[in-house]
Order: sequence, then C-alpha cells, then structure tokens
Amino acid sequence: MPLEPPGWLTAKSLSGNPQWSLLWSADSIKKLEKEKSNAFTGTKLGQLISPDEEIVVVGLLSDYSVKHTCRGALERGNTVILIRGAHGTYDHLDIGERGRFTPAARISARVEEELDEAGVMILNMKYLPDIFEGR
Repeated sequence: MPLEPPGWLTAKSLSGNPQWSLLWSADSIKKLEKEKSNAFTGTKLGQLISPDEEIVVVGLLSDYSVKHTCRGALERGNTVILIRGAHGTYDHLDIGERGRFTPAARISARVEEELDEAGVMILNMKYLPDIFEGR
C-alpha cells in the first residue's frame, strides 16, 4: 500500500477533517505516493523540489520516513529543517532485548540528534513563522 510522505497533506489523508476546508482546497494539494522510507526514492518528488530549495519536514514515523527523507534531501543538496514536536513515531517493544520498551518520545529525540549531526536544522515550532518573514 503506498504511503504519503511526511509533510505532504493530501485530500485522501485529510478527508473527513472538519478543519480541512478552512486551510486548503483539495485542488491546491499535490499528491505523491511512495513505497520507500525516503520520499525521494522512486517518486517524482525530486522533480517537484529543486536541490537548491529549503525543505521543512514534518510527519509520522520519525525513525523511518522522516529520518530517511531528511537524509535523502541532504544528499541531494537541500537545506533541511525538521520541526521539533511536528514529527513522531510509536513506542517500540524490542523483542530481542528481553521485551525492553522504548518510548516514542525517546525515539524521536534520538532521531533529532542523529539528523542534527548529519546537518539537518532542528527548529522549535515557535520559531517557524520567523524564518519565513521577509522572504
């Protein structure tokens, strides 16, 4: 089943949401189906977003889609901003580790650390509006 990449809102993913019509019309949303964690792999996303553009990433599955899409964008040359608190994952039960439980918040924080070291800018949500001011 194709998945929707992080940060892309689609009519399919938001249908039934009463706030949808207040934010966007379905005609203004680009739909992109993907089958890999990196939204640039096997899709036309690279044709839609130039390597010299800045990308703001949000989404579900910090440790898969979010992480691999951020890394893929960095490899292409994009400047990547990941919004702290606007991505997440699920708690993990590590069966091989005698049932050790890893909370989702710890996993997301670890992903932020890894991506920060790789060159992704990690930005608190409260600063997001300011980065677009004057552009």
